[in-house]
Formats: sequence, structure tokens, C-alpha cells
Amino acid sequence: MPSGELEALAVKVEAVLKDPALRARQLAVFAESLAFIHSHNPSLWLTHVLSDRIRLFAGRLIVMTLSGDTAWVTTDPQHDDQLSVLRSWKWDTGSYPRYKRPPSRNGFYRPSDDNNGQDWPVIQESHFAYLNDVLARTRSIDPRSAARHEPLMAEYLDAVLRPGALTSGWVAFEEIADHAGYWEGAMVRVSVNRFERDRSARDECLRRFGHKCAACEKSLTELYGPEVEGLVHVHHTVPLSQIREGYSPDPTSDLVPICPNCHAVVHAGGRTVRTVEDVRKMLVRTAGAG
Repeated sequence: MPSGELEALAVKVEAVLKDPALRARQLAVFAESLAFIHSHNPSLWLTHVLSDRIRLFAGRLIVMTLSGDTAWVTTDPQHDDQLSVLRSWKWDTGSYPRYKRPPSRNGFYRPSDDNNGQDWPVIQESHFAYLNDVLARTRSIDPRSAARHEPLMAEYLDAVLRPGALTSGWVAFEEIADHAGYWEGAMVRVSVNRFERDRSARDECLRRFGHKCAACEKSLTELYGPEVEGLVHVHHTVPLSQIREGYSPDPTSDLVPICPNCHAVVHAGGRTVRTVEDVRKMLVRTAGAG
């Protein structure tokens, strides 16, 4: 696929979601929902990239809209009490007759008000419950919506997340933090396609170091059993400021395996990214305090 088409889409997305840090988190929740729908039925999702908003459809219904600094999200009414107390959530008071079967409660999620992403899992649980109902009832898409579908959106999200994230049926929220700034400028756009799409670098890192976390030295298989064998993030230790066109990662020095919890801690410092060694010291300190 010509890289120019993907770059043109990136420009459109950036025009709608102007803040790079917020854009990263908005795209993460959007991709998680898209992956959820895809895992149930790959033919029932559509995306629209308009001048002022980005929409995700499940069947004939819009189930998420990104615009400005928010994500408009459909949710299951049975979770109203849990969502009402969240600082990052505001109910939409508009009326949507098409959403009565199955019924939904819609609202706005503001990532900037979500402390370290703690609210989103609560919202997502309600959102996915609603998507389950929608996908159980629908078998088709609206041809009028299909006419405006942006088929490159999945590839764009794969580029700013990790190769294959969408088609594997799950997306790790934390992994997008590594790539939040990659779409800022044409030079770095070249880097993301060359760097992130080299799946062999990730594979070589895991072959060399295995699936134990470089910070806590535990594997998810040890903690949860064989059902999650092989599930691990790969963290890029090279600062984004050093990424340049033509850069190629060394799988044995630039990449390390890291569990989702430790990876979240690495990026939980806002604009300051902790090192793996920082996280190790935190674990030692808390272990000693216990």
C-alpha cells in the first residue's frame, strides 16, 4: 500500500485530534473497541474519518466517536451507578431513538481527567457489555455508512500500536504510550513504518530474553497459567528524541520484554518515562517496606 495514503490519513486524524498525548489515549480506546468488534465479526465494523470527528460503527450503530479531547461512548444502562462517580465521565443528555434496542446510555470520556487510566476499564466494561448486545442482534451494516468507510483506519492504528494488534483480537492500552509522538512530522512517519513494522525485531528480542518481565522478573504464565502463554509487551528503551529516519532497533539492547503492569508504571510518570531500572528499584523498595 502506498505510504502516501497512510500519511494522508494521519494528517486527517491529527486535524481532528490535535493534542498528541490525548490523541494517543483516544486512539487506544478506539482501537480496543474496534478489535472487540472485529473479534466477534470482522464484517460488522466501519470507521468514518470526517473533518471534525472519527466514528466507529458496530453494524448500523455508531458506538464511539472521537473529537476534540473526548471520546463519545455507548454503554450498558445497567452500569450507570459505576460510571456516574467517575471524574472523567459526563453523561450525554441527547436523545438517540435508534439506540433503544438494545438500550444504551451514552456519555463522554475525557482522558485528561482520568488519573493514570483508572477510569477507562470501568467504562470499557460497560461499553463492551453494550457491544455484546449489539453484535448479538445485528447481521448487517448500513450501505450509506459503508460508502463513507475509511478502510485504512485499521492499518493506521496498527502502525501507531503494534503490527497485528487489531487482527489478533486484542490491543494493549499501555503499548500506545511508546508511540504517542511518532506521527509528529514526516521524518518520524517514515520511522514508524520502518521501525514498528519490523516484527522480526520483537521476535528476536523475545527469543533472546524470553517472556519474563525485565522489571519484575515474572511471566504472566507463572501468574495466570498457560491460557496467557506468550502474552508480554516489548518496550523500546531508546528515547523518542533519538529516533531518526533509517533507525533500526537492536533487539538485544534497544528492546526488552516487560509485563503490562510494569509497562504501565514505566509510562505513568506523564511526560517523563521511567526506565526499567527505575521500576526495579520501586519494586525493591516496596518489597523491603513489606
